[in-house]
Amino acid sequence: MYRFYTSVVFHGSLLHVLFNMLALVPLGTELERIMGSVRLLFLMFLLATTNAIFHLIIAFLAAYNPLYPLHFLVDECSIGFSGVIFSMIVIETSLSGVQTRRCIAS
Repeated sequence: MYRFYTSVVFHGSLLHVLFNMLALVPLGTELERIMGSVRLLFLMFLLATTNAIFHLIIAFLAAYNPLYPLHFLVDECSIGFSGVIFSMIVIETSLSGVQTRRCIAS
């Protein structure tokens, strides 16, 4: 169970941390304005948990594939906050009220 949350804390490099935090600052402030601090914190724990569960499901499906099993994938771990950031982008887009994305040709 500890792997679910430690994978979000550890990152691959200093640039990985920097870009994740550069994405989190504007995204987090907008979501905090819309949802509130407590709901945003709960959402981040929920997203970290679901991203870890999806990672384990995909790893088990690939590891125990009957055609070409890759058993080493079960021991691999995910690192970083990127999955939570991408999920937050989807949530912020759905909560922003934008109905369509239009490309304006110049």
